[in-house]
Amino acid sequence: MLKTNEKIIAQKTTIAHSFISRFIGLMGRREIHDEAYIFPGTNAIHTFFMRIPIDVIYATRQGEVVKVVHRMEPWRVGPWVRKAWWVVELEADGAVGVKPGTTLEGGPWGSEPTKNTGY
Repeated sequence: MLKTNEKIIAQKTTIAHSFISRFIGLMGRREIHDEAYIFPGTNAIHTFFMRIPIDVIYATRQGEVVKVVHRMEPWRVGPWVRKAWWVVELEADGAVGVKPGTTLEGGPWGSEPTKNTGY
């Protein structure tokens, strides 16, 4: 479960550790319900080949939110966020109420992938 101290963001989380899981992510999905896809060691994403808009949370190694993008449309390149180490993809409007400075709970925060790979 992924949450903040104020709300549950997603009941189910998937961590994209492998090349294939990172490459595929949420591509091709027609809907996302109560699910978060977490990309470790990255600070930028794209929505190429996606069918639906998503919310994107960028967080530090410790899980502190540094940027939130709401309703990022398919076929876009998201911002590069220098302080981010984790990127979380959610259903559109899944990050409503999440703001920079919020701490995420229930994820892999604090563990460190070997390098920051970008997208």
